[in-house]
Amino acid sequence: MRLSLRDTELLRFLSRVGVARTSALQALFFCDLANTRRRLRRLQKAGSIEDRGFAGEPSAEAGRSLSKYWCLGAAASARLRLRYASDLWPNVESDSGRKRSLRFWEHQDA
Repeated sequence: MRLSLRDTELLRFLSRVGVARTSALQALFFCDLANTRRRLRRLQKAGSIEDRGFAGEPSAEAGRSLSKYWCLGAAASARLRLRYASDLWPNVESDSGRKRSLRFWEHQDA
């Protein structure tokens, strides 16, 4: 499967945050829920991402509206390590010895 620029950015995002919900990925990378689910299923079949279950407990009124949790798959992780090693996994310790927060990494990419 050929990865688009959006797919690569989505995979880089998942590598930084670890796990994300379908609704969060939709808000960041897609325009509607149908396209989001379709592309995430294709990425899952290609082994780029993995499904980690649903967010919350299913209920009668919620139906299929529950978001799934997604994380980076093994195939994509190896591919990204080779291509973006210095960008994705820099030394995560700051000068003071504290681990840098997610907010720090979000501002680094801006």
